[in-house]
Amino acid sequence: MHFTALRVSRFFLILALSIMVTGEAAAQSVSVDTLSYGSNGAQSLDLYTADSPPFSPTPAVLLAHGGLWQGGDKSDLATLCNNIVVESEGAIACASMNYRLSQNLGGVCSAPGVDTYSDQAGDMALAYAFLLNQADSYSLEPTRLYVGGHSAGGHLSHELNLRWDDFAQPCALPSGCPPTAGAIGFEGIYDIEAWDAYDDTFWGGQFACATRRAFGAPPGASPECEDGDYGLPCWSVGSPTYLALHKDDLGVAPAGNALIIHSPGDNWVDITEATNFGAAMSAAFPDIEVVTSTDGSCATGQHNDPLVQTALATCIVEFIPEPDRFWMLAAGVGFLMIAPRVRSRR
Repeated sequence: MHFTALRVSRFFLILALSIMVTGEAAAQSVSVDTLSYGSNGAQSLDLYTADSPPFSPTPAVLLAHGGLWQGGDKSDLATLCNNIVVESEGAIACASMNYRLSQNLGGVCSAPGVDTYSDQAGDMALAYAFLLNQADSYSLEPTRLYVGGHSAGGHLSHELNLRWDDFAQPCALPSGCPPTAGAIGFEGIYDIEAWDAYDDTFWGGQFACATRRAFGAPPGASPECEDGDYGLPCWSVGSPTYLALHKDDLGVAPAGNALIIHSPGDNWVDITEATNFGAAMSAAFPDIEVVTSTDGSCATGQHNDPLVQTALATCIVEFIPEPDRFWMLAAGVGFLMIAPRVRSRR
């Protein structure tokens, strides 16, 4: 009877581990905590975590909203963050952050202006460091934290990834502050000059002021906005595509991998923003993983439509590697095979 009971117990434990491997677990319930990562009222984030994660600690992705650097809110990404936790079966956490907006950082439409986007990238770096500091409290894996975002937020995440040393903030971890494992952009803007030209052609220049609030006056303006660290136009240094194309001259390199998503139905932002950036990243940095998806498998519809689509969450989940569940199953089975023999010798 004792041996039979052990076999039955082992069977159900193996079954439970098999469910974890095959993805047939029950739907996850999600908790949301609103936290302040800085002293400014705009510096807050919502952290989405599973109530019953399949393992701990978990990877996490920090997302920034869109809105041309002058609008939007973290609530815009609420559905996406919830979907990421659910689609990963609780294996990935998600944080949606607010950041200080360009007009509140001194951004203006007249020359030369200031490059307020750099303060926003700094906000993302500060929020990232905050999550590192809170890793134990929320069971996050510090070495597997990602940054990402929609539209302007996608720009900020890839700008941060490429210029990690420029923006990284200190954390309180005794072992140090690991850099991001990668950047994820969807419907993003990566070439500011190309975006401004597209705005002029497609939108009649109605977003020109918003662009200048974030990046100052364009190259060739009198006077133009110049980046104080690189001595180059703010629009150039603020363009992830330019950074990738001029990596050797600028001495930049991504801290982590890159995922670039754009819906083929989105003409609010030109799809070549994604394709050109993806090509530049792949050519410049062959040693990292660069994934560019513009075929509709990860996002469809107009600019904001992907934010509520399960497909976008699924592509993000697939980009973030999880612990080897097969190894976990094998380890569990191995332990269960050994345990009855140990007991029998007693």
